[in-house]
Amino acid sequence: MLTPSHAAACAVAIAQYRAYAGSKARYLNEQFIELFDLDLVTLPRQLPPWLSRPLAALREEAAEAQQSTLRRISGTSHTPPTPVAKS
Repeated sequence: MLTPSHAAACAVAIAQYRAYAGSKARYLNEQFIELFDLDLVTLPRQLPPWLSRPLAALREEAAEAQQSTLRRISGTSHTPPTPVAKS
């Protein structure tokens, strides 16, 4: 079963595929995108800058989504105040 974040990522990837492929889009390719197992991918310890920045942004988005879900579950809809540094 797909997690909501994985399902959303698949939807985005398929939309990008359809936009790129145009009239040549094929259902089998879309199915491959959906069934691709990310657990089979091993990344090197030291990532190149062109890959590390987008991954950091994705991690931030995932953390924000998780915090939002936790706030919704706990019944609080506001973000905790940011402490102000004393000068």
